[in-house]
Amino acid sequence: MTRLGFKMTIAILLAVVLILPGCSNKKEDSQARKPQTASSQKPKAPSEMKSIITDLEKIIAGLEKKVKMSSKSILQQDSQISTEKEEQQSKNSKGQQGQGEQSQEGQANQNKSSLVWQEEVSSVKKIHQNWNAVEPETVKAGMSVSERNSFELALEKLTLEIGQQNTENSLGAAIELYGEYANLVKVFDMPVPAELYQLKYELMAASAAAGKKEWQVAQERIPRINEYWDHLKVKAKAKDEKLMTRTEFSIKDMINAFQSKEIDLLLVKAEIVMTNLQKLEKELSLQKSTQS
Repeated sequence: MTRLGFKMTIAILLAVVLILPGCSNKKEDSQARKPQTASSQKPKAPSEMKSIITDLEKIIAGLEKKVKMSSKSILQQDSQISTEKEEQQSKNSKGQQGQGEQSQEGQANQNKSSLVWQEEVSSVKKIHQNWNAVEPETVKAGMSVSERNSFELALEKLTLEIGQQNTENSLGAAIELYGEYANLVKVFDMPVPAELYQLKYELMAASAAAGKKEWQVAQERIPRINEYWDHLKVKAKAKDEKLMTRTEFSIKDMINAFQSKEIDLLLVKAEIVMTNLQKLEKELSLQKSTQS
């Protein structure tokens, strides 16, 4: 081989060596990007997720009603007064009843009271069943062991408190479980961002603290309320701008109520906030179903 041919051969080999790594890197980069895109997509939430939050909200609503019934405030007792009036009018229209019928009516009232707690028992059992179906999916989705354990412990605490029929403790446990549910939402592809559930958790927890006259504890949650609302505004992308504006103003009004330390005012403002958030949750769910 001539000197010129040898030099040309070396030059070609160097060119191949220099080019091949570049091609290889491009191929590796392309392959690396594909799995990353796939892994960034969260798995679709199992259907049992919806059932868990439905039963949990049912429990919270029932417990809140029990707490209000025991209050001396006329605003908090509004639904109770209406019920008593309706029952009294019904009794008056029927006239005087026999002693035996009165005894039956008393027994019926006791059964009705027992049934109210039975509803909570039924709902918490359903949550256990649905959590059993969801938990393996959370493992696949990458949820940490500590977060899964936190949900499990919160569910156990709620179950035990309901078993003891302790209204305030049961409500507190239910609200804490609601906060843990937000962690479940984070690992799945769901129409409603986790921030909405986190926001509702902070609002309910603050309201529960205020209901026990723990105003300082309630006010300490205000920064997190603002933080989750700010994040939710970015992620929600709701088409109803008026609803978003109403929700923001209602949250500010509720925060002012925390600072005023007036429980009756707080209850009114809290009801407005929750109504707005419920409408927002419904809108986001409908948007997702329309897109899919």
